[in-house]
Amino acid sequence: MIVFLDVRDKTVVLKFGTNSLVRGNYPNINRDTVYRIAHEVSGLARAGVHACIVTSGAVAAGMELLGYRRRPEGFGERRVFAALGGRLLWNLYAAAFEEHGLEVAYCPVSGNYNFYDGLGGIMGLSRSEGFILLLNTYDAMLEYVRDNDTLAAEVACDAQADALVVFTDSGTMGTGNGESKQQAMEKMALHNKVQARLGLRQTSVQVLGIESLEEACKSLYRIR
Repeated sequence: MIVFLDVRDKTVVLKFGTNSLVRGNYPNINRDTVYRIAHEVSGLARAGVHACIVTSGAVAAGMELLGYRRRPEGFGERRVFAALGGRLLWNLYAAAFEEHGLEVAYCPVSGNYNFYDGLGGIMGLSRSEGFILLLNTYDAMLEYVRDNDTLAAEVACDAQADALVVFTDSGTMGTGNGESKQQAMEKMALHNKVQARLGLRQTSVQVLGIESLEEACKSLYRIR
């Protein structure tokens, strides 16, 4: 378990998988879970921990919006559902964080530009202005980062985050692109070795069930 004794200026990346958001009622996004996330992340913000959220669930949210029960299989269909669902997903997060006086900036990551070129500026702006950065990529949209697990790993590395915590539901360790969360985490470990050779601080990585949300967030800071 990660424990920060001095939380100021710490950066954490929290990734929430689709199954952790729907909680067994696919494709409907569980509103209580989103509000739990907002409550815990707002607590981190008040303690001085800068949190960036990488979220899945855009396709599921689009299915909920249109009343579909079967996940679309084609790339074009998934992209449409994700585009529609992204708006619903952002609205849910925005409403939840609004209760805590925090704004949410939703940044869907597409293959149209090199997102990482501007990541440092985006992270710095969100830190200085005090808003929550919400990132999402659609399945198979990017050639290099094909899912939100690897997006979270890449963001954690580029931001030199102190911790990456991936939340999922028990028994749902795979992704829609044939790459497991374990593989994504192994990729993160490889980045850690590179960072260590460069003299950069290493990032702690955990994969947890969504039921551990409160305990995990409390472990990221210590109330004095």
